[in-house]
Amino acid sequence: MKIIAQQVKPKISDILPSHLSFDEFKSTKDVEGAMSFIYCDGSTHEILDILPD
Repeated sequence: MKIIAQQVKPKISDILPSHLSFDEFKSTKDVEGAMSFIYCDGSTHEILDILPD
């Protein structure tokens, strides 16, 4: 699982894309809460960020 996390490099931006996709998912044991939040550009499928808890 750590290998995948190291491959995800969110692009820092002040602008949201026109189409935004997001979801919650069950986190790994090292995250304080049980769920995390992921959002990405709906057109390019580029991951913008993954937020714990």
